[in-house]
Formats: sequence, C-alpha cells, structure tokens
Amino acid sequence: AADSASWTIFAHPTFAEGRNQARSGNCNLQEDFVAQQKVYDHFADIYDLIMVENDGYMGPKILADETAILLGDKTTAKILDVGSGTGLSGDEILKKGYSCIDAFDSSKPSCEVAQKKGVYERIFLS
Repeated sequence: AADSASWTIFAHPTFAEGRNQARSGNCNLQEDFVAQQKVYDHFADIYDLIMVENDGYMGPKILADETAILLGDKTTAKILDVGSGTGLSGDEILKKGYSCIDAFDSSKPSCEVAQKKGVYERIFLS
C-alpha cells in the first residue's frame, strides 16, 4: 500500500481548472470526464508527439521547474504526479534529479506509455 502521507503532490493545471469549473457549476463533471478520458485513451500512443513536438507544450517543463524551486536539493522527496498521463512531467522532474516519483492517472493506455519510459517507481490507475 502507498504511504500517501509522505508524498509531495503536484496536480496539473488542467486538474485544478476542472475542479474550479465543477465548483462553479459550469460543467457536468461526469460527462466531461468520460469524454476527456476517451480522447486520452485514443491518443495515448501519439500524445507526446502531438503535444510536445508539434505544439511545443511546455507544461511539464514548467511543472518540473516549479518542483525544483519548491523542493530544492531534497532529491529523495517522494513525489506523486497526479494526472500523470504518458509521463511527460515525470520525465522532466526526473531530469531535475528527483527520482522517487509515483504516478496517478485514469487512462490505462497513457499509463502503459508511461510505464515504458521507466520514469515512475509505481503507477496507480484509477
């Protein structure tokens, strides 16, 4: 069992945005989740190519930079990457020298892509 009390948890901006929309009543959380899940599942194998190489997505690098600012030289801190997807953020965090990274995501195909990268110690699928 995971010792969640010892994790430093980073949630992606899209997670926080979705939470705020749900609180304001501007979305149907269940319908939006199902629709979004289908997209992530369908594009898991090419997500990195689409987002990083074609669109220049900088979210993972920004998250890793913020992680380094927050944690400094605590490179053995346990980090939980919430909404980890294909492991883009985990990979950037690993490049900063942090090696105790776990992942949490709801897309099985995305988790399978992340598993192949070897970035995370453990991957939790919801």
